[in-house]
Amino acid sequence: MSESMPPYGAPVPPMGAQRPVKRGPGPMILIVAGIIVAVVASVVMALGLTNFLSAMPSTDLTRLSTTESTQMKLKASTLYAIYAPRSRSAQADAECTAVSPGGLEIVASDPSGSMTVNGRAQILEFTSQEAGRYTITCTVASSYKSTLEIGEGSQLSGFVGGIFGFVGGILFGIFGWIAAVLMVIGGLVWKAVRA
Repeated sequence: MSESMPPYGAPVPPMGAQRPVKRGPGPMILIVAGIIVAVVASVVMALGLTNFLSAMPSTDLTRLSTTESTQMKLKASTLYAIYAPRSRSAQADAECTAVSPGGLEIVASDPSGSMTVNGRAQILEFTSQEAGRYTITCTVASSYKSTLEIGEGSQLSGFVGGIFGFVGGILFGIFGWIAAVLMVIGGLVWKAVRA
């Protein structure tokens, strides 16, 4: 006899009656977890996009004089790039120095990578030391007739890292949203079946 008998005098449930179903928090936990995953996926997507945009080189370029010094207000500890027309960049043979507000002379050096902005190739770069008005002096070969321009630079490694961060963030976001939707639907179905 596998069934246990109720104690003597206890009411016996009618045949076929089901015991009351215990209602646990399982479906709500799944739904809430799905919503949390959706929020996290959205944040990661936004961070990936922000990372990518911050790694992009600035397209705002300012013309530099090749006959006299140019005064410019620069940000502290920022990479600046000097650009020449793409068709003449190999022949630019330019030398530039920047003097900080405190009198520190910074010599622009060859770029760490090759970047093109607005059809102009990066030929030199330097990193500012302090914020304030800098005096930038550029000299070019006498045969050079084009202008030079300056803008905030971007290191190639940071740009490539920004692309990978962007792609990773988007992929995480897509798969996170798929998982979140499946979790919420699963929780709703589970809740409806138990009702």
